[in-house]
Amino acid sequence: MAMFEPEKYTLVSEGSSKNKYRDDDQSLIFHFLKRWSAFDVGPHPDEIPGKGVAICSCAVKSALVAQKLGVPTCFIERIADDAIRVHEAQVIVNRNPTLKDENYVLPAELIDRYRSAGSFDRDFRSGAKKPEDYGLPAGIIPAVGTPFPFPVEFITTKFEPTDRPISAEEACLISGIHKKDLEAFWRMIHRLKGALHYIAWLGGYYILDGKCEGIVGPGRRLMLGDVVLTPDEDRPVPANLLDQGVIEHYSKEFQRERLIKIGYYDAVKAARKEGLPDPPYPTLPDDFIAEAARRYNAFAAAYAGECMPRNFEGNDVYLQTR
Repeated sequence: MAMFEPEKYTLVSEGSSKNKYRDDDQSLIFHFLKRWSAFDVGPHPDEIPGKGVAICSCAVKSALVAQKLGVPTCFIERIADDAIRVHEAQVIVNRNPTLKDENYVLPAELIDRYRSAGSFDRDFRSGAKKPEDYGLPAGIIPAVGTPFPFPVEFITTKFEPTDRPISAEEACLISGIHKKDLEAFWRMIHRLKGALHYIAWLGGYYILDGKCEGIVGPGRRLMLGDVVLTPDEDRPVPANLLDQGVIEHYSKEFQRERLIKIGYYDAVKAARKEGLPDPPYPTLPDDFIAEAARRYNAFAAAYAGECMPRNFEGNDVYLQTR
């Protein structure tokens, strides 16, 4: 295959990490980009070489596994090293969907957590969360990376300016679905993620958590939308390091942590509290961008395997810095 040629198609929308193009009256093309974003600010000006190809390869791998398992997704086929064709579903933003609507994207993000890390680890240590509420021994702060005995389900809004946590009841209300539909979405996610996590583990990675998009399709058939288990949607970390209590992110979290460390996230929160525009992103060093590219490439090669373009790994065209 070759890289996607956007000039041959009609642009539908631009995103922070992928653009959508019109293909026909029932399908769209997702073109994965070198761009990335953090904290709902928008695209960062520093692009990551090879990121689009890496994300596309992971998305294709996950979709092909879903097909084998019988988990319905929007994926149709890969059409370029950095692009896929998907079934189109409408985005309803001027009202809440109802039980009569069909073929639409849920206005809710379904987040699945598998290990104690990040905010969960901080909340356990501060006492904001209790380990026993998540199937762990009472009164003992779990080590970083401790697996939960069951996936922790968490839901946020999707189309609001800033995502906010919501209950299962509110998710059903704003999404035009019954409780049994939400439960069916979670069953699909856990079934698929179980297989995908095993593949990631074979490649040397654990997955801390991830997110999925739901679609109520034609005839109100439930399916998973967007893409599943990529370094943008999920958080892979090297298993050998996590077994030693060390977390190294091979996902967008690598960039987020850098922005947090240098104080950018605090500046964003302060601006929003005052009702001011988000401050511009800081420029990141070339060696940091090169390391981010290496990590995207490394995880994609380990996870996607045969779905990776043959000339991707180590190719200067993809891994060159700015």
